[in-house]
Amino acid sequence: MEPPSDGNMTEGDSADEDEPSSINNLSGHQLRSAAVVTINRQDDTESPETPGSEDDDEDANTDNADNADDDAVYSNEGDAAKAPVENRRAATASGAKTKNLTARRRKMQSRQWCKEDLDVQWPEFQLPPKNYIGATDPVNLFEYFVDDDICKFLVDMSNNYARVDKGNHGVDISVDQLKAFLWILLLSGYVNVPRWRMLWEVESETFNATVSNAMRRNMFEMVKRFLHCSDNRKLNAADKFAKMRPLMSMLNERFLACSSLEQHLCVDESMAPYFGRHGAKQFIRGKPVRFGFKMWCLCERLGYLIQFDPYQSGEYDKDVGLGASVVLNLVSKLPQSVPFKLFGDLFFTSLHLIDELKARGYGYTGTVMSNRTDRCPVMPPKLLAKKPRGFHDFQHDRAADTIVVGWNDNRPVYMASSVHGVNPVGICTRWSASEKKKISVELPDTVAKYNIYMGGVDRMDENMANYPSGSGQRNGGGLCLSSASKPAFTMHGKSIAKLTRARNTHLTFSNSDAQLLGPT
Repeated sequence: MEPPSDGNMTEGDSADEDEPSSINNLSGHQLRSAAVVTINRQDDTESPETPGSEDDDEDANTDNADNADDDAVYSNEGDAAKAPVENRRAATASGAKTKNLTARRRKMQSRQWCKEDLDVQWPEFQLPPKNYIGATDPVNLFEYFVDDDICKFLVDMSNNYARVDKGNHGVDISVDQLKAFLWILLLSGYVNVPRWRMLWEVESETFNATVSNAMRRNMFEMVKRFLHCSDNRKLNAADKFAKMRPLMSMLNERFLACSSLEQHLCVDESMAPYFGRHGAKQFIRGKPVRFGFKMWCLCERLGYLIQFDPYQSGEYDKDVGLGASVVLNLVSKLPQSVPFKLFGDLFFTSLHLIDELKARGYGYTGTVMSNRTDRCPVMPPKLLAKKPRGFHDFQHDRAADTIVVGWNDNRPVYMASSVHGVNPVGICTRWSASEKKKISVELPDTVAKYNIYMGGVDRMDENMANYPSGSGQRNGGGLCLSSASKPAFTMHGKSIAKLTRARNTHLTFSNSDAQLLGPT
């Protein structure tokens, strides 16, 4: 029996017309329309979890949602049109949930937490032999990093770019002209002018006779225009810094070879100012340098740069995370079998990173987020904040020989370390707003060591910001020039302090470099 052709001629009303349509109250054209049934099937390939865990609850919610979608049957015309779209959305959401659950279900090392301090017998550190045994004056130190090989490479790449890519066969830049160009860039760190041409304007008060005698203005602009660090026909399309990568690699090799390699090293981020257009440019609100390139840096305590690598999104190991990938990449070039002690902030720190570094023979200490401690039973932030200032709680993982320390300063701070424990507990001075005076509070050894050795990258940023070397920012010359000048200044300062116990300022060093690198 077929339904009546007129929707108003029915044998009886089974429900109120104002109510939503149901399978028991359908019109004739809905009953005559083709029925569409869509069933989503998804194989459950997840590994079994511990009963009662949070992942099981999320799986149960996901399975219930999937079952509800599987049981849905669309039999009217309006729902039939919506069925494919809704099921695609449900399948997409379900797949995203499953993918997120899989990412969160990384195998965590079994922890054995107990209330005891860390007791580690760290191997004795022996300084590796230094590769640089030359003079420690500003010019020789700078020329060790920016040597004739780098200058010859830059000259070849610049001439090749001008002739092949731009078709200008009259360009013939020499090594001496490139060195004069670099000298002017160093000079611009403390002799700053709004426009480069003002250094050659005779009638202006900004005229610089030394610059004018060193290089003609047109030659300077030509070098600045064609300066290049790579061959455009051999670029790696996946590398956003492919044009600067050869120069960065050569500088990193020289930084590491000349480093004194102290036992305590720190990892942090640094911002190189840049206001042009680039796919890797970052914006960080509230920072002194808001626009520019983010550089991952490995430094010594006094600011000597050992390794640096620019950040570009997407390049990191998903199994360990971005922060841990950065640290592992920077320390991969360090000498093997040397027990370095690394320090990092909460962006990098995780217990998984500490385990990876310990397997390589490195120790690590750093601030850590309270939710990255693998369910450590240390006192949570809400309770720790109610304790007196200087109060600390700690838990020791016997399985990995790692300690997690919670310390209440003006707010709770959490530390994780594989080399420094709580004892000996020291004393530090803090300002008390309630008592209107300075008070003494307890300071765990983990926090004390972190405060001593973590500021190396900040020291480097401070010195580089005082007299930044200018350049045509489009090709990153100022970034690499400043990167080479800073280690040279740090080494010069160490040598001066050891020999004469006197201090040499960064301005004096830059001035000596600029004067001696210029033409005689």
